[in-house]
Amino acid sequence: MEKVLKAFAWIISVIFHPIGIAVIGCTVINFALFVGIVGVEKTITSLVFLRTIKPIIELYYLLPLLFCGIYAMFFMRKGNLDNNRHRLMLLSFILLTYVVSLFNTSISAFYVPYLMGCTFVVFVATAITFFWRISLHTIGMGGLLGFFTEMMVTQTFNQSMMIPVFMITVIIAGLVGSARLYLGAHTPAQIYAGYAVGFVGTAGGMFVNTLLV
Repeated sequence: MEKVLKAFAWIISVIFHPIGIAVIGCTVINFALFVGIVGVEKTITSLVFLRTIKPIIELYYLLPLLFCGIYAMFFMRKGNLDNNRHRLMLLSFILLTYVVSLFNTSISAFYVPYLMGCTFVVFVATAITFFWRISLHTIGMGGLLGFFTEMMVTQTFNQSMMIPVFMITVIIAGLVGSARLYLGAHTPAQIYAGYAVGFVGTAGGMFVNTLLV
């Protein structure tokens, strides 16, 4: 039973890795927009839907993932995977990618507030990692919850769709935190701090974007 639980915890950790959180959020935004315009069935089969999310997948997921893979292959050594120096290198590259991507004109301006929030959260996570091993997984899930909360409170999205999405995200966020605790990757304090930083940081980043616009 213990092996099954450990395998399940690893699967949850991989599927909801923080590298992919920005893309998940933007995909939900995109889906919500298209549902309001053309309906669910046409949205699912729409090539336009896929094309609009393509640059975000490339810049906010594939590029960081490629760098992390190369870095792990050539620079990480067995037994050093938890070293803060490695985490800082990876976070610094992802932060640089996010900052540069904000100026990419192929990305719709509608996504910029959320992506600004993601960038701000990665900056805060990088700063904290200098002295403490905060949970990046729960930072990602906290940020996603913070953004979905903002979508429901301040935006004109279909509430009947967003409430189930929010509730599912709450459940997944709980599973992710529990998985990281079960694997011994973090202490409870690091898990809870991650949720708080992600949730508040996303809102803070979006607020900064509002001031700059």
